[in-house]
Amino acid sequence: MASDLQQIKISVLVVTYNPKWDALRRTLYSIIMQEDAAFEIIVSDDGSRENYFDKVREYFAQNNFTQYVLVENKENQGTVKNVLSGLKYVSGRWVKPISPGDFLYDVHVLRDTYDFIINNKADFYFWHSVYYSFDNNNLTIYEDKANPKDIRPYLNNDLKKIKRNIFLYSDYILGADILSDTALFASYLQKLSEFIVYSEDFAFMYMIARGMSVKFIPIIGGCYEYGTGISTNSSSPLRKKLMEENRKLFTYLFKNNMIDKYVYKIHCSPSFFQRVFLKLLYAPKLIFRKFLPNSHTKKGYDNLNYKIDNIRKIVFYR
Repeated sequence: MASDLQQIKISVLVVTYNPKWDALRRTLYSIIMQEDAAFEIIVSDDGSRENYFDKVREYFAQNNFTQYVLVENKENQGTVKNVLSGLKYVSGRWVKPISPGDFLYDVHVLRDTYDFIINNKADFYFWHSVYYSFDNNNLTIYEDKANPKDIRPYLNNDLKKIKRNIFLYSDYILGADILSDTALFASYLQKLSEFIVYSEDFAFMYMIARGMSVKFIPIIGGCYEYGTGISTNSSSPLRKKLMEENRKLFTYLFKNNMIDKYVYKIHCSPSFFQRVFLKLLYAPKLIFRKFLPNSHTKKGYDNLNYKIDNIRKIVFYR
């Protein structure tokens, strides 16, 4: 645990809006239990009805944890500006955004992450998370879930295929898995804040479109609460807004010559028939992948195996 702000290497930015206390405490516990790592915690709240900051202070005090900052935004302004608010207080070279309910997999995640990044230079990184849900005291693991599905281009440092998989096939990197250079993340997110409100992870798509480097950290680094976020919860009232922001991002990237016209049209053309024609021409598996064998299986994750006890330790933490 870090004892001096000058020593901090990684800042964990917990981004909250109307969180559930049990989920937030679970996340905080997974961070403060980290060993052999110099880190801090920034909690940035987006105008919640109840941000639980009093409980957070009490919880940290009970655990003798002092390296934290609480950022209280009085009004709801959207995830992007909430993240930017928190980034102003980050002192680490590297920042790891995380949401309540998601948590670090074991006590050495931050240590192993830092050991990797100092030996493998890149602009941002991501690890693999185990997808889980916890309902009525029942823990469910979704072993088939991962984003991206195919990490082989990242293992081979193949930027061309990385761009193809993201922008053509929508094989996105899970935002909850990403750790980034702080200044770079803030810079790109600030540019997008003019037209993006909720999709803070679009900053990393923008970075890839600009040719920034990304590497996969070969560890299970986190656990992702599946089905509760606006990207995985189909009943979320923000789902349509998220899809609209996706179109805005593709439009911006196309207008600034960062993606090809056919890629933009596949995702943004108002004509259904034009989208289908372009998919058949440039990416037929977008149409047929529901029927193709192994089209949705994880690729490249063979050596990453989780221990259920690690997950249960956090999920059932009281």
